[in-house]
Amino acid sequence: MYDSECGMLVRKMDLIIAGTNPLATDIVAASIMGFKPRQIPTFTWANKAGMKPARLNEIEVRGEKLENVRRSFVKPNVYTWESVRETWGVKEI
Repeated sequence: MYDSECGMLVRKMDLIIAGTNPLATDIVAASIMGFKPRQIPTFTWANKAGMKPARLNEIEVRGEKLENVRRSFVKPNVYTWESVRETWGVKEI
């Protein structure tokens, strides 16, 4: 389904993901979307900064099994600042 308000494809999941550790909940959400933690740069940087967990198997997941709710999502294209700076016409101060 296309949401014209946000200009994106929307996928209805009927899930609630909650937890006491924001990194753990993000790792679970990424896994449900079909991504591995090492594919998400912010997870790598969080781990380098000393935040845990680093892997899905370090997280206690309650409720529905992840494999029962997992869906495939397309990984977004991520561009470095250096590659888009000139295109956007922004100069560094």
